[in-house]
Amino acid sequence: YDNLNDSSYKLKHTAYAALVNKTAVCQGYALLFYRIMLELGIDCRLIPGMTEGGAHGWNIVKLNGLYYNVDSTWDAGYDEYIWFLNSFWDFGGHERDMEYDTIAFHNKYPIAAESYEKGVTGTKDPYIYAGYAGAETTNVVWYLGRDGSITFKGEGDMYDFNSRDQQPYYGYWEDEITKVVVEEGITSLGKYSFYKFSALEEAVIPSGVIEI
Repeated sequence: YDNLNDSSYKLKHTAYAALVNKTAVCQGYALLFYRIMLELGIDCRLIPGMTEGGAHGWNIVKLNGLYYNVDSTWDAGYDEYIWFLNSFWDFGGHERDMEYDTIAFHNKYPIAAESYEKGVTGTKDPYIYAGYAGAETTNVVWYLGRDGSITFKGEGDMYDFNSRDQQPYYGYWEDEITKVVVEEGITSLGKYSFYKFSALEEAVIPSGVIEI
């Protein structure tokens, strides 16, 4: 990894630097992996996003009709790969730029439900994202489906958001979500839970919900 050259040295962002100079930043790693996959006739995409360390780049690669996550930068130098052919659930710490995280993009490039295992036929993950409905101590979790639905699972009261922009999904998928599903066990719907769901067509709310 190129920790020596400053930002004025643009070459470190290229596949050329990774291949020829043997040093590059994450974009160079991911671009080289992308070029190698295309030369082998394997479909591949470069995915930009964020990690705890800041802006980052990685890949998705297609095997047997499904896509898997690959982070060649984080696996560089290790004998055993951790970030190779992973599902969403085994690829923590990576947050895509929104252009590459829409429901439409995920349906075009569907990620497998489980990380790749040789000889095992993969299945398409019905969900593209998940998270806590509020603080991590909350008892309700939301799952965003590739069919445009958002499902809330858990028990008790849903988290009350103090303002519209506190939703963990605010500013991301509001104009793509067409259906809300609240599962049995949840007893109340919190403030601003479904704020600005402009494409919403259907809501499924169980009889156990006593407060909205």
